[in-house]
Amino acid sequence: MSSVQGEKECPKCGGVMLYDFNCRTIEEHSTCCRCGLRQHWVPLWNEDGSMKRNEDGDCIGDCKETLGYGTAFVVMQNGVGHLYAFDKPLTTAEKEDFMGKIRHDGVAGSSYIVSFDPAAGEMTVLAGECPPDFYPDDTEKG
Repeated sequence: MSSVQGEKECPKCGGVMLYDFNCRTIEEHSTCCRCGLRQHWVPLWNEDGSMKRNEDGDCIGDCKETLGYGTAFVVMQNGVGHLYAFDKPLTTAEKEDFMGKIRHDGVAGSSYIVSFDPAAGEMTVLAGECPPDFYPDDTEKG
């Protein structure tokens, strides 16, 4: 399987959105590291098996979005990490569970937990530091 992975700006919160484009299936999965928005883009196909295209020749697809309610990024001291994207508000028990995970021995200080209210566009940092805004390259950081 061949894929292209990278970063782009999240349309919901302006944070860093990780994407994985599958070159074989022409599908893209994206997840925002901050608000947790998830997108899954798939091409639309004609009956003859060719991809549908607009008048400019660009592929036409369908994008399914799942609103995000925040994320948790748990990074071990060896650099291996896992990004959790929440598709509903966290309960008190879930918050406590993630707080326990990032306070565990062997977890790096770069771990974080962020709660996001998609209706209000408000973010609350529960632990760690808020993930940064997306910048196409370092020269735009100012």
